[in-house]
Amino acid sequence: MKQNFDAIVIGGGLAGLTAATFLARGGKSIILFEKSTRAGGRAVTENEAGFQMNLGPHALYRSGEGFKILSELGIKFTGKSPSAKRSHVFYKNKLTKLPYEPFSLTGSNLFDSWRCKFELIRFFKNVEKTQTAELQNQNLKHWLDQTFQHQEVRDFVTMLLRIATYTNDAENLSAGAALSQLQMVLAKGVLYLDHGWQVLVDGLRAAAEDAGVQILTQRPVERIDRESSVRGVDLANGESYLANNVILATSATEAARLLGLPQLDLMPVKMAALTVGLNRLPFPKLLAAFGMDSPWYLSVHSAWAKLTMEKGAALIHAGKYLVPGKESHAESDRLELEQFLDICQPGWKNELVAYSYLPKMTVATAEVTAAANGFQGRPAVEVKEVAGLYLCGDWVGDRGMLCDASFASAKKAAEIILNKQDKAQKVA
Repeated sequence: MKQNFDAIVIGGGLAGLTAATFLARGGKSIILFEKSTRAGGRAVTENEAGFQMNLGPHALYRSGEGFKILSELGIKFTGKSPSAKRSHVFYKNKLTKLPYEPFSLTGSNLFDSWRCKFELIRFFKNVEKTQTAELQNQNLKHWLDQTFQHQEVRDFVTMLLRIATYTNDAENLSAGAALSQLQMVLAKGVLYLDHGWQVLVDGLRAAAEDAGVQILTQRPVERIDRESSVRGVDLANGESYLANNVILATSATEAARLLGLPQLDLMPVKMAALTVGLNRLPFPKLLAAFGMDSPWYLSVHSAWAKLTMEKGAALIHAGKYLVPGKESHAESDRLELEQFLDICQPGWKNELVAYSYLPKMTVATAEVTAAANGFQGRPAVEVKEVAGLYLCGDWVGDRGMLCDASFASAKKAAEIILNKQDKAQKVA
C-alpha cells in the first residue's frame, strides 16, 4: 500500500534532518529514510572508554551558515573557541610557538627576516577585505605565488588555508573559496562542541520529530520514481511511497545511483584521522600544533570542549590532510601521525586509554576547485530537468564549504518547496 507525503527526504545526516525540519515546520507532511541504523552520517560521535570521539576533528564556524541555521532552528549546543596562545607550528623539523597577532609575530623566530614579517602583517591587515568572488576561478597556488615574495610566508598562509578548508591541494583548490573560509575563521573563530557533534544530530532529530517528521532508519531507497517530474520512491524492501517532492540528502555517488545517471566527476577531500584518549596530557603547554611544511594537524579538543568523563583526561585529534586523487598508504600515514604525537606530546603512549584511526576519512564529498569556478561550479539545489527533485549536501549549492554547504543547501531546498506550494495554493 502506497502512502502519500508532501515531500520525501533521502538521507538522515545534518542536511537531511535540517531540510525535513524546515519543511515540517512549514506545515508539510514529511518522511525521511536513512539507510544506516541511526541518523547522523559523518556527524555521529562514538563513546569509547569515557571519551566522546567525533569521526575526526570537527569545528563549527561561528560566522558560517551552519551556526546561523542551527540557531534559527533553536538547536541547543555549548562549547568553546580554541585559543591560539598554546598553539605551535612545526616547520623545518622544529616546533615554534604560533604567532597569532602582530605583537607575537614581530618577536617570532619562525621567519628569517623582517621583510617576511612585514609581508605577513600586511596580509593579515588586508585579508578580511579581499573580494573572494573575484578569485573563485583562480587556483590557490597561483594566488599565493602572485601575492607573496617569500617562501616562508607562502608556507605559513598555505598552512592557515589548509586548516580552514581541510584541503591539501593548492594547485586545484579555488583561492576564492579558501580565502572565504579563512575570513570566517578570522572573523569569529570556530567552536569545539561539548559532548561532540552528536548533540547536533540529536537536537536536529528531536526538532524534526517534534515537527511531525517520520524518520525511518535501516530503510535504503532503491530508486526514485520519476520521468519529467517526481512521483515517489521505491525502497529496497519493496515498499513504495508517493510524493511530488524528493530531496536527495546523500553523497554524490548515491545520488547518481538513485537517479540512474553516470557518476559525477568529483574529487573527495579526505584525511587520515587519528584520535586518542589519554589519562592525562603529558605536555600541557602545547594544546595545538600544525605542520607548515607538512600536512599535519593536532589539537587537544578536550582543552576547550567537554569530551571526557575523568578530570584531567585529554582527547586529542590528529590528522594528515591527504591530497585529493593521490594514492595514500594507511599504515605509513598512521606512523607519521604517531610520530607527530611523539614530538608534540612525548610519552603519550604511556597514558593511552582510547585509540581510533580512520585512514581515509571523507571530510567533504567534493573539493571546491578553481577549474569549476569555485562555489559557482557545484550542482544547483533544484534539479531543473526533473520537477520536484532537489539536492543538498556539502557538495551542493553556491554557499559555504563543509557542513556550512550542507546546512545552506538544505534550507534552500526546503524554501523552494515551501514557496512553490504556497504560490500554487494562492493560484488555486
